[in-house]
Amino acid sequence: MSELDKIIPPEIVNDEFYQVIRSLAENEDLKHVLEIGSSAGEGSTRAFVEGLSKNASNPNLYCLEVSKPRHEALAKTYQSFPFVKCYHASSVPLDSFPSPEEVRDFYYEQNTVLNQYPLSQVLGWRDQDIEYIERNLAPQNGIELIKQDNGIDYFDLVLIDGSEFTGVAELEAVYGARLILLDDINAYKNFENLTALKADPNYELIHENRAIRNGYAVFARKEGASFKKAPINDEVTKTDDKFSVHFFTIVLNGMPFIKHHLDVFKTLPFDWHWHIIEGVAELKHCTAWSVTSGGNIPTQFHREGRSNDGTEEYLNEIESQFPDNISIYRKSEGNFWQGKLEMVNAPLAYIDQECLLWQIDSDELWSAEQIQKMRELFLSDSSKQAAYVHCHYFIGPKKYISTLNAWATQPKDWLRVWRFKPGMKWDAHEPPILVNQEGHNIADIAHFSRDETKAAGLIYEHPSYVLEEQVKFKQDYYGYKDAVDLWKQLQEAKGDVDPADYLHWAAKNGAIAREWQAQDGELQFFKYLPKEEKKNVILASDLAKQTDQDLTQIATDSAFHKAIQRVFEKARPKKIVETGTYLGAGTTSIISATLRDLGITGAEFYSIEINPAHLQQAVINLGQRGFTDVRLIHGLSVPRSLLPSIKEIEDFTVNNIEFNNIIVDHSEIERAQNYFAETNFEGPEDMLQAVLNEFKFKPDFVLLDSAGYMGNVEFNYVVSQLKGECYIALDDVRHIKHRKSYLQMYADPRFKIIEESEEKFGFCIAHFTPDVIEGSVTVPNLDIKNIVWLRADAIGDNILSSSMLPYVQAQYPNAKIHVACQSRVASLYQNCPYVESVVPFDQSRAEVDQDYLAQVCSQLQELKADLLLNSVYSRSLVMEVIALNSGAKSIVGHIGDTSNITDDLLNQINPNYAHLCESPGEYKSELFRHQDFLRGLGVTASNLNPKIWTSLEDEVFAEDFYRVNKLDSDKTVVMFAGAQADFRCLENLGDALSSLVDEENLTVVAVGSQNEAQISLDNAHTFPHRFINTCGELTFTQSVAILKRARLAVGSETSLAHAAAAVSIPHVIVIGGGHFGRFMPYASTTSLVCLPLECFGCNWKCSKPQHYCLRDIDSSVIERALKDALVSNSEKARIYAQNGSKNSSLANYPKIADISELISGV
Repeated sequence: MSELDKIIPPEIVNDEFYQVIRSLAENEDLKHVLEIGSSAGEGSTRAFVEGLSKNASNPNLYCLEVSKPRHEALAKTYQSFPFVKCYHASSVPLDSFPSPEEVRDFYYEQNTVLNQYPLSQVLGWRDQDIEYIERNLAPQNGIELIKQDNGIDYFDLVLIDGSEFTGVAELEAVYGARLILLDDINAYKNFENLTALKADPNYELIHENRAIRNGYAVFARKEGASFKKAPINDEVTKTDDKFSVHFFTIVLNGMPFIKHHLDVFKTLPFDWHWHIIEGVAELKHCTAWSVTSGGNIPTQFHREGRSNDGTEEYLNEIESQFPDNISIYRKSEGNFWQGKLEMVNAPLAYIDQECLLWQIDSDELWSAEQIQKMRELFLSDSSKQAAYVHCHYFIGPKKYISTLNAWATQPKDWLRVWRFKPGMKWDAHEPPILVNQEGHNIADIAHFSRDETKAAGLIYEHPSYVLEEQVKFKQDYYGYKDAVDLWKQLQEAKGDVDPADYLHWAAKNGAIAREWQAQDGELQFFKYLPKEEKKNVILASDLAKQTDQDLTQIATDSAFHKAIQRVFEKARPKKIVETGTYLGAGTTSIISATLRDLGITGAEFYSIEINPAHLQQAVINLGQRGFTDVRLIHGLSVPRSLLPSIKEIEDFTVNNIEFNNIIVDHSEIERAQNYFAETNFEGPEDMLQAVLNEFKFKPDFVLLDSAGYMGNVEFNYVVSQLKGECYIALDDVRHIKHRKSYLQMYADPRFKIIEESEEKFGFCIAHFTPDVIEGSVTVPNLDIKNIVWLRADAIGDNILSSSMLPYVQAQYPNAKIHVACQSRVASLYQNCPYVESVVPFDQSRAEVDQDYLAQVCSQLQELKADLLLNSVYSRSLVMEVIALNSGAKSIVGHIGDTSNITDDLLNQINPNYAHLCESPGEYKSELFRHQDFLRGLGVTASNLNPKIWTSLEDEVFAEDFYRVNKLDSDKTVVMFAGAQADFRCLENLGDALSSLVDEENLTVVAVGSQNEAQISLDNAHTFPHRFINTCGELTFTQSVAILKRARLAVGSETSLAHAAAAVSIPHVIVIGGGHFGRFMPYASTTSLVCLPLECFGCNWKCSKPQHYCLRDIDSSVIERALKDALVSNSEKARIYAQNGSKNSSLANYPKIADISELISGV
């Protein structure tokens, strides 16, 4: 996220420039007015509207804003003003942004307000703007878009007040306007524009004031100045020949290379049309072979059957810009194409003339000159019906197949161009076979050979395996096993290599891959590759100079000391171990002092130090302080074999630093050597295990603070040894020592961070709870090797059931667990340490498409499972079909209920189960049902805790989100107002939050799907300036990472409600009566708000005119629950039961009822 995600206060408010704008808008003869950078419409926009509304010429105001939330607020504010047209777009294309070098040169050469900020921050603003446009897929070239939409050659008045870095490009785009207004002339935005217009003979300066904020100026075009509007392709002369070219592209997630094509096509001097067929293709017909190889269609590669990498939005944008040249073909949302053959045939019926038909995949890059040359070849020889070509086939960013007539370079590998006539059709796509009305393959009639076109220079670039995302897709879609790992090994290979030695699907026929050299020519696709930015590092010595402190010492009055005191006061630890004693004057003394001050007697406190000189000094220092009870141990904390080599240290501390803005020690030249020296002493090793063994691997408090390079090694080693609950403290979490360990704590649900601070190099203290309590499994089953874990229900249900996975793994320690779940749930298991693989499926489709259902079952059969566990209590027909056809040798399930299936069907199906677990009781918490299921497997789980596993990338994203948006965790509330079912969507959360937002200075972050963006925005109407709407922009696990850092969450009973419970933050949930007590509450951090009616327990089979149990909940009750959750914790879940309804007088309105029976099992 970036600053552009936030609504900001207006800058131009009733000042001199405001009055100038209003006066010009009212009094000048205007027709078309453009405002670049309208923000939320409260500043210059208001001045324009006030003036233009009085202008006798009835001009139109075109407002251009790239920020999505600001544009939404802008459009809402001026929706009743018909002359105001609001556009959400970037004013100019991304390639119009200045390079970092240009910004740097300006910064050092010109004295402007930018010099008040560090250069790194200024460059960060530029990168933030570019990243925002790319991430949010905002349409580009908005100025041209407005011109084309409204038939405008020149604007009458333009205000340039957009991005700090696009002013020069914007002036170029609007040059010729009668009046040009510049804001921020003392900054990068308009500094050069001011200079240029002052020197321009066509313009004169009529207003200027550098003292107003960052200065403004107004220029008027001189009388008699003449401007000629040039077409987009001014240099192109159209030919008279009508032999047009029709390109076609089938695409799913074509970024970034698909952006290349249009820039080439629009320079062509003849008629052309681009047919784009977008979406997921079933593995049928030409690609059916991949199913037997394990090919599948993972949900992470699409959104309802469409691209999810920005391709869909990009295509929509260019189609609107070039409606006469671009046609897009798609299936309705949620539906797939029936193979690629259906896709390529889709546009043929719409081509009604003889033409050149050209297959151009999203990752195939041609130049305009090559396309023209190919067309000339066909014009010169009318007998030729098709053309084979050669390509530079790239299997890495620089590796390509250099040999001819080998894998990917055979004479007939790449048939790409045909002479098309109406009535022809595709008989196949792989390889492509275009047949005429007589059924003949026209390429067999007469064609240009590969060698002929190659001799003509018609060789295209094919970056097929350049990006890891491309390889990952091929791995899953085509079933290329281990493709990503093998591809990475290939990239590391030096010199000429045979690709078949790495890529098992490559033919071993003499192909040689070599590095592309500079003398081979410039590659077009390079400019589309993501630019790798070197991570910013902070030298500890520089930080010490800035703060004038010894950052290696921790004072006894420090935040770390106080945090340890709070933890010790609560936990009263008796078994304590610390690594990295150093001189004994820091945490060693703090722990000793805290034990003494709190009167904790009989504690065993061990401290480990490898440096003998440091240890000797520690003995002296601790003795002087009277801390003689510390058991100092000389030795290495971990086995020496776990420590990295100097080369490995150099790799992760110098060459490939993993995280940005991380603190390190020493200069790059000496860093690895000096780090290695920190532990390069003689002495015993693995002293941590020796101490933990004394504690039976159940310490009370562990503090890790060893050498700067080995923190994460030590952390993972300790965690692997622990067998009981304890507290773990990490020193230096902003430092390379423990940055990764700290993020792992956030990602691992076994940890709950209870104390943290950025003091010095940062620290945190977390409570650790093992996944499985000792004694839960008495006799593990060692024979089961493969388990299918079948969960065909929703995300929230899967979060709850995830609590069982550690126990299942403990019961079957030799088994690999494979999860079969709905596609939209699959991301929940991507980071789960207990899951080997995920088989995702579309349940809605499985219910109606027997072929698809059979394909899902076939994938499961390939796993050769010994056991299938169907732990869903309310079983359904689809999951029963999957279970019975999974190929599992044995199936275990719940006896269950008949919420989703009939008694008759259950009676027919149940004999196929090896065992059915009993879970008696009509009203029972779902977690208790899960305990019953585990009991049926022979496992005793006294306390189940739902879990969500996130990735380090998710946690880094969340940290950046909070940092960029300047969010304070203690002042952040996460809201999820939407839900899959409309009746569960909440419209009064904003009313409940309104006063709290003001009183507590809170910021509300909305999370959820794209469908929930509008209801979230509606709820924020009273606090738009303290609201960030991320709906539709984040993955589920990114939302969870944001959620776990917040002070509080509030929303409807959805998956995010269960996420809030799983990550243990206080949350207020508005809940109805359908399943009251079954799925919630179960966490002490939960507060439920409900209207208890006599019809509770209806299983959402509502017999009333509307869902009164949700619709009639008053915002004041939600507000009360929110206030309580903010100020106090509870040992149990809270339930706020509304004692009446404003509609209770309606006929047949259900009565308030006692619902305690529904939660008797909670």
